[in-house]
Amino acid sequence: MSHRERFRDIEKRLNANWALYPRMAHECFTPVAFARGRQLLDDARKTAKDDATALARVEFLQKGLTHAEKCAAASRARASGDFLAIQDALNDLRSCRRQIERDNVANLAYCAWIESRAFGEARRAVAYTGEPLRPIAEKVASAELKPISLRGDFGFLALLGAQETFRATIAIRKVGKNNTPASWTLVGPNQVKLAAGTVEPGKTCELEVAAPAKGVYNLILTSANNAALTTLHNDYAVILGRDLGLIHASGPMWFYVPLRTRSFTVTLKSPAPGETARITIHDPDGREVASGFTGPAEKAVLNVKVPAGQDGKAWSVVPSCGPAGVMEDYSIILGEELPPYWAQAPDRLLVPDKQGNKERH
Repeated sequence: MSHRERFRDIEKRLNANWALYPRMAHECFTPVAFARGRQLLDDARKTAKDDATALARVEFLQKGLTHAEKCAAASRARASGDFLAIQDALNDLRSCRRQIERDNVANLAYCAWIESRAFGEARRAVAYTGEPLRPIAEKVASAELKPISLRGDFGFLALLGAQETFRATIAIRKVGKNNTPASWTLVGPNQVKLAAGTVEPGKTCELEVAAPAKGVYNLILTSANNAALTTLHNDYAVILGRDLGLIHASGPMWFYVPLRTRSFTVTLKSPAPGETARITIHDPDGREVASGFTGPAEKAVLNVKVPAGQDGKAWSVVPSCGPAGVMEDYSIILGEELPPYWAQAPDRLLVPDKQGNKERH
């Protein structure tokens, strides 16, 4: 069978074409094909060992081949349907693109666009990638936590000690006629899968899973497009992700403003004018310092100045109804200057540990 015939067969089987190429990349270019490409570049590198210009050209091609290989690996993971494998492959691809974004070995904007066209919106990062974290406070006060009403795929992190139990409440509320159950997976340190399950719409799941060792535990939840009212009960537990997709009323959320941060942004988005929302930003003392809403536009960007002495602390955002429309789907997005972690109380935050100590708890 010729390559052309093979590609056409792949198109038919995967309901893909060149306009949706990422759906079929892993079958068009297999690990065997990439191995052949690496061998050619290895041979070229040996031949060009005394020619700096030729070596630079080989290294340029090597970056392009590596990027293509990681694109195919992400395609293969998506085709498998394995949620954790997808997250690992996408994290690997994102890391590669950050390293080569200035080298012009590929049109990365076009790559991201065609992947979005093939698979839909880019998946939110839900898997813990190992960033060292520490609790923001040594002790946690008792508090009446309000559920966060999430919609989509989400990751949650809890820093647990030995003999502790991971604890969370997930209540699934049906959106429209959607009867698809939500699903969850709990992953322990070293990527060990500890437990998994589903939650039917209209039901509530009380998660209690023993932690075999101290470390960071990663709950991965997909709400299947229903609303997931989620409460994290451990002392130090956060929602992972710069971008939170929410639906309907939700409790307040705290985020960390690092030391020496002079300003930050928080963005609110919704499908206005029909669906709208409002957010208010509160400083560490609970004072309202900024607010914005959607309706006239689909996006409101809040630029917040950080007064002296208010950095290195927990700030909060409170969602509420907009002045018009209905409060349904909306997103709240932290600026790049802020760590991508949200807590349900200010003293329960996990924040980046610049000393690299993952196990201070």
